[in-house]
Amino acid sequence: MESFRKEDLGDRPDDWDGERGYKPIGGLRARQLYDTDLEDSHQRQRGRRRHFTRHELLSGDWLFVVDNDLPLTLSKNTDLWEDLRQLPPVTKLCPKCPSFSILSQPPKRDVQKLAVDISKLRGVATSCDLCKFFLQCLDRYKIGSDETIEVLRDCSVLKVDKNNQPFLLILGDPASEKPSAKTQIGLPLLPDAGSQNHFDIMRGWIDTCDQKHESYGCHSKHTSVLPTRVIDVGEGAYSDFVHLHCAKKDEEGSYLALSHCWGTFTDEQRENFCTFKRNFDDRVRGIETSTLPKSFRDAIRVTRELGQRYVWIDSLCIIQDDFEDWRREANKMEIVYSMAYFTIAATSAHDSRQGFLKPRQQREFVKIEKPPPSPPPPPRRQDRRGLFDDFEEFLLRRREPEYKAYTNTGDGIWRELGADLAPPEVEQFPLYICEHIDNFTEDVEKSILNSRGWVFQERALSRRILHFSSTQTYWECGVGVHSETLTLMYNSESNILGDPQFPASTGQRTDGQNIDFLNSLFEEYMQRAFTQPTDRAIAFAGLEKRLAKAFYCDAHYGIIGKFLHRNLLWLRKANTTLTRTRPGPRDSQKEITPSWSWMAYEGSMGPMSVGYEVVAWSESLRFRNRKEIECRVRDFKDCTMVREGDEFVLLGTGCSDEGSEGNNDARSDGDSVEDRDTYEPPKPRSWLRFDADASDLEGLNGVVIGTELGYYSNQYEQACYVIIVKASGYGSGMFERVGVGSVRSGLISLDEPGIRASIV
Repeated sequence: MESFRKEDLGDRPDDWDGERGYKPIGGLRARQLYDTDLEDSHQRQRGRRRHFTRHELLSGDWLFVVDNDLPLTLSKNTDLWEDLRQLPPVTKLCPKCPSFSILSQPPKRDVQKLAVDISKLRGVATSCDLCKFFLQCLDRYKIGSDETIEVLRDCSVLKVDKNNQPFLLILGDPASEKPSAKTQIGLPLLPDAGSQNHFDIMRGWIDTCDQKHESYGCHSKHTSVLPTRVIDVGEGAYSDFVHLHCAKKDEEGSYLALSHCWGTFTDEQRENFCTFKRNFDDRVRGIETSTLPKSFRDAIRVTRELGQRYVWIDSLCIIQDDFEDWRREANKMEIVYSMAYFTIAATSAHDSRQGFLKPRQQREFVKIEKPPPSPPPPPRRQDRRGLFDDFEEFLLRRREPEYKAYTNTGDGIWRELGADLAPPEVEQFPLYICEHIDNFTEDVEKSILNSRGWVFQERALSRRILHFSSTQTYWECGVGVHSETLTLMYNSESNILGDPQFPASTGQRTDGQNIDFLNSLFEEYMQRAFTQPTDRAIAFAGLEKRLAKAFYCDAHYGIIGKFLHRNLLWLRKANTTLTRTRPGPRDSQKEITPSWSWMAYEGSMGPMSVGYEVVAWSESLRFRNRKEIECRVRDFKDCTMVREGDEFVLLGTGCSDEGSEGNNDARSDGDSVEDRDTYEPPKPRSWLRFDADASDLEGLNGVVIGTELGYYSNQYEQACYVIIVKASGYGSGMFERVGVGSVRSGLISLDEPGIRASIV
């Protein structure tokens, strides 16, 4: 008889909330930065950085952190703010501007909430540039003209509370005498792409990360060894030529790696953009940069400007018509990207010819040089309502001469505040009130580049990445995401792939959370596109090695040995189709992905729903080798299969099936006490879902992966989670997976030893 072992997912964490569901954790090491007192008095900052609770860090929302160290350093070494200081401030401000009251005073708490009456805001927008701009940014959300909305000020960011969506950003100027710790110093205008100011920001990110982020996993613990081949861009004066450098064994050196979309090439372009056996020697002698696509030329320029000599570009550094070289180098992706000094991501380029150093649309902003004059207190009228209600201590102040401050009490009356009631901080001017454009999710994660399959592991394996999006440039490292506007952001879900030591965060999760983490990872990967679908398994190999190392187990074709049983229980999503991937004439040398792997198909799929710790797994199931799963194959018995939608239902016909499938009604309210004592749960529904072709139902067998732990008096009523198999053409005892399902134990020969076999 086959033995089964009850699932044990380990101890629950101290803060377990009753669910085994996935909670993305990411790099919680960053909390060290986000929850500290500011002690760098030489930078003239004061106060406390934004404090985040554990719940906030795990929520999946973007968290914005005030970090003025880099802006203050850049202000000393660059002229990034010089042109901004020459711009005139807004000329029209209403003397009682409620919009200004939100912006001019840092909140006492990290997050402050207020209500905005849109109809009254519209009434004053014609006479106040600031109110007009405030309304213009809010109008993107199609807010009704008579609606009252809630707005949050989260340090420097203003959000619409109903969807937590940022819409406005308050930026300070480094010329301020004492910058507030709750107001970000930043750039309302981006420098021209490819300008020295643009590169100055990048150099600032890199220098800061090199010097201060060692504890966040951003740096390799080992000396970097050059890949097999790299592009040598030269040293000193820039040249119109680069050349392919073939590294000696264990040759040390620092290099960058390019992540990009190839696009489609003509035969002539392919000859110029790729390395083949026939032009290999020419590449080693020299490559004229003008013959390369724009993205390659931009990558070469970035490499030179940021003080590096080598850059790795896949199409030039891998011999494209040598399959053995391609397979050997493809299996080194983990090392190539993880050992790179950083990765250049051509996020805005849909193909290699477009380039990524190109003009960006500037955002709108309003500059305020000083606060408007303080008005006298308005007469007390109990029926008057202001534009902003139900908020605390929003102050209007002037710097010189000494002035009075007023606050809206909630009924529209402005009253004078005594000096003892004034908060300790007042914004330093000038201020830049800007449209919020720091949207890493839309700009990077939903870009064309990040829809590509190969890029999935390139991002996960890279320690640090420069993302050149169509909106702005982002720097992603172990601390979080830095934007070109000089804001700092963190997101636990984004940090899963952005973790420089991926997947180190698995050590901070329970087994149950790691199972859901892997399911989420696999589902996202299956949504990525490939020019050659047969590349899917190869393009995941680097991540697979990392996951195997993290879980101390074997891993093959996306199946992690520690969670072998659950990983094998994947299924086609309802009312969709899957297509089996097989090598074609152009890639006939590539291996066929085993049928038991979710990477053997193209289409939409996900994990079978199986509760945690309510199942016993088969102990006969294991990897026989990287291509075969050892198992016991069983017959279905005493049942017929009937199509129901895109599934098949198994209906019992024999004596072992006590009771019919339809007799599943729960007890009624009129049941006697004796009935309640003998009540059993409804019988589980028996179903099969085929991966692709369901036209031939002959010769089907089942492999029991696990059995549900239940409280049925009848041993034939337990649910069994099965893989449906058929004999393959690879020899005796070899079977292929064709589907998956859940069947009652009475409908499969669980009481027999079964046939020892392999799924291939």
